[in-house]
Amino acid sequence: MTEAEWLGTAKPHDMLQYLRGRVSNRKLRLFACACCRAVWHLLDDERSRRAVLAAESYADGWIPFSDLTGAAKAALAACQA
Repeated sequence: MTEAEWLGTAKPHDMLQYLRGRVSNRKLRLFACACCRAVWHLLDDERSRRAVLAAESYADGWIPFSDLTGAAKAALAACQA
């Protein structure tokens, strides 16, 4: 993927596919968080927003994996509600 293709795409899936194997898991996680922040206004349930914040905190080593999974489960419950 060229820089022009990267800048011209609106498909996060294609961007993630390009990044796999090229960057660390931390950078992949933060990229996914950045994608969520791009649509932050659509995350109308606070549990979803807390999951993004937890993923960012986990990526930076501020919270344990168990806290991340707890936030993820709460966000999933929000989606199913």
